[in-house]
Amino acid sequence: MNNHGFHFPVTNRETHSGGQDLTEKQLMTVAQTLGQEWEQMAIHLGLETKDLENIKAGQTVAMRKHNMLVQWMRLNTGKATAQHLLSSLVDLQDLPSKTRPLLKDWINGTLPQPDRKANA
Repeated sequence: MNNHGFHFPVTNRETHSGGQDLTEKQLMTVAQTLGQEWEQMAIHLGLETKDLENIKAGQTVAMRKHNMLVQWMRLNTGKATAQHLLSSLVDLQDLPSKTRPLLKDWINGTLPQPDRKANA
């Protein structure tokens, strides 16, 4: 378990998410750090109100957060990296205290990555 409260198995295929698109598994990890500010985060990430309405339809809050990040990833294919996500949120003052360090650790390669085969 790391200092962010998440456990990741160490793999032989560690990659830095500063330059590679995040996986859905990584997006779920980010989603787990979010609280009530996730809708504000969606706006900072460029999602529109209609996107939020679709995301909120008939899902648990945990899946709403995850699906919001997946929608962001789809809008940013090829540049949906930890670095891009973090820079997109620079103006969000309510970003949870665990989210920013988690993304920075992935960018710096100091936190083991979830197995990238999960999305393959």
